Amino acid sequence: MTSSHITDELVCESRRPLRRAAISSKTAILLIAAITTTWHLTPLRAATAKMEFNDSAIKSAVKSELHFEMPVFPNFLDVSVSQGIVTLSGSVDNMLAKRRPVKIAASVRGVLGVIDLITVKPEPRADENIRKDIQTALLDYPATESYMVSVSVNDGVARLTGTVTSEAESRLVQEIAEGVRGVKDVRNNLILQYLERRSDQEIAADIQAVLHWDIWGNDYPIRVWVKNGNVTLTGTVGSLAEKYRANWDAWVNGALRVDDGELKVEPTARDHLQRANQHPIRSDGEIKGALQRSLGSDPRVSRYADEINITVEDGVPLLQGEVGDLKAKSAAGADARNIVGVPAVDNELSVQPGESLSDDADTQKRMDASLHRDPLRTNARIEAAVIDHVAYLNGSVDSSAQTMQAQDIASRTKDVVEVRNHLQIETEPDYFFYGQPI
Repeated sequence: MTSSHITDELVCESRRPLRRAAISSKTAILLIAAITTTWHLTPLRAATAKMEFNDSAIKSAVKSELHFEMPVFPNFLDVSVSQGIVTLSGSVDNMLAKRRPVKIAASVRGVLGVIDLITVKPEPRADENIRKDIQTALLDYPATESYMVSVSVNDGVARLTGTVTSEAESRLVQEIAEGVRGVKDVRNNLILQYLERRSDQEIAADIQAVLHWDIWGNDYPIRVWVKNGNVTLTGTVGSLAEKYRANWDAWVNGALRVDDGELKVEPTARDHLQRANQHPIRSDGEIKGALQRSLGSDPRVSRYADEINITVEDGVPLLQGEVGDLKAKSAAGADARNIVGVPAVDNELSVQPGESLSDDADTQKRMDASLHRDPLRTNARIEAAVIDHVAYLNGSVDSSAQTMQAQDIASRTKDVVEVRNHLQIETEPDYFFYGQPI
């Protein structure tokens, strides 16, 4: 397993600027589901308008970004910066609130490294209840229900054992475990058991192709070396978040280890790329091929990849066909948006769970249980209902993060074909944002 698992989904659904100039460096990070949960980051954020990368400016930017997501992430987290290395310390009450500040800090321009000293002090829960909730969460999510994973919990620390067929599957399992209330930490001891043996040349070529088509990694001078399945990345990227993303991209089928120690972070790297205008136009056929590979490697979508029809016109993919769960549909759209040269996506996938649909009462019962497991549910007043397999979310929450977490949970519930999210944020922040949640 890779030592870093904070790159679970470092993608962004929108690259348009915010409306208010005072916070133009922010993106729509709060409009995206946690998982996963799948939270998203923009690869570069300006530490200051003048692009000054001193420790004081970096610290101010990190603290500002953390405050942007209040009240989910407490303002008593301590931030210190030394020579571009950010240290985060303090305590939070759930794993989601621990992982997210690290991602936020990594996305601030000028940050060269993040030291995570945040401790998790959740509300006390019996280990057996936590274990049962993790097992149930894995069984209730269509993408992980068939995984051979065992869970044990000791003093709130969950241990995952078993086998998976890709690093993406491993991270997905860990993401779900971290999203259960009462978990202090997750020890991921899952073993990668690839279905086929691949040569070093095949692995290297695959990684280069993924980097080439990833909107956050393309065009950077990243070199890939593979020996006996062990991958080494060298070169330069523009932010720590992009370095994490490159590490994630390198975990292709057959990779046994990824070393990114020689992959340097240079905050001005993307500026040079933009001035050089090095982004070539991609043909519709190239985009289609890249998207087919992406869907096939995404464990949330891969089981349905053969049922998804892709047509591309003027760089815009049209997705048609059937998938078995709502999360697969949204994940497929996210995968398409992260392909180089894609300005927009038409997602017309139909959600068809299958012939053995549960009745609405059973589906609502599962969804209510999932919402109850959510560690971000504090102060949330959510009334959920399922009618004709459509999930309705009503009530109030304290933040956009809670809103989108609830939507993500509903979309992962078996037999839900649509989510209508009417949750209201009681205290609206004084900023605006764009983007469509996935």
